[in-house]
Amino acid sequence: MRYLQIALLMFIAVFCVSACGNLPGSGEKIAYLNWEEAVKSHSRHEALKQGKAEYDKLLAYRDQQADIARKQIQGLALLQKIKQNSKSSYYEADFRTSLYAKQEIEQHGFREVLQKAAAEADEILAAERESIEKDYQLRMFNIRLQLEAVRMKPEQRQALQDELHAIRMEMDGRLAQLNQRKAEIIAEKTAPEREAMQQRIAAYADELRGELQGRLRDDIAKDDKDLQQGPEAFGKVLEVIDKRLDKIKEGNDKIAGEIRHDIESKVAYLAKERGYTIVFNKVKVNVKADDITKEVVSELKKSK
Repeated sequence: MRYLQIALLMFIAVFCVSACGNLPGSGEKIAYLNWEEAVKSHSRHEALKQGKAEYDKLLAYRDQQADIARKQIQGLALLQKIKQNSKSSYYEADFRTSLYAKQEIEQHGFREVLQKAAAEADEILAAERESIEKDYQLRMFNIRLQLEAVRMKPEQRQALQDELHAIRMEMDGRLAQLNQRKAEIIAEKTAPEREAMQQRIAAYADELRGELQGRLRDDIAKDDKDLQQGPEAFGKVLEVIDKRLDKIKEGNDKIAGEIRHDIESKVAYLAKERGYTIVFNKVKVNVKADDITKEVVSELKKSK
């Protein structure tokens, strides 16, 4: 149990003097070992050093590759976003162009309906239009005859011209009312076909919008899938590196364990031989203790 105590105490980094019992008259025999120097003198220290260097180098490489991959993935994600925005603009332009073409086709067919309705409206209003035109044309004709054939004073001529203008304005007003009625008749006759045309255009727009949105979703899903392949592939690369790191660490731990075991064995042997009850693995400036570093190093070299 005494030797077990010595081995365990070697791994205590800080040990208070009051706890060690090395006060005058305590009877404890204490030694210390420069652990780092002992490790360096071990035959496998160089192998451990190389193993740690290999581990650190590979770990730095892994971190570097992970940083590069992260930046590349961010760049790809940005490019994908730009690409998706471009596709969205393209599909929107395609939607507007196709919808415009559909509207033109529908309007072309609707113009025939309008022409037919206009002809029917003209037929309905023909008699009234003819009556208005005859009535006002006769009155204007009589005034024009007076202006051409009769000599009159300027004020009389001006009065006739004003009357002619008033008649013309009155006629235009009645014809405008007649044209308004014509427009109402046309609107009434074409209303069912106009509504049907608008419904066809709206249905086409909904169908086209759904189709284009579906294609955009498919494109985005494909892009997302392609983008995910990057992290997945790189994850496999990191997995290979991590396995290599674990293997190197396992080897380093094994060597470090062997070194620790050899040093502890030498310390236990000297402690038993010289009667040390406590052995520190670091120098204690306020504790009187024997330095057994050289002896341990010497024993280690004998074991090579």
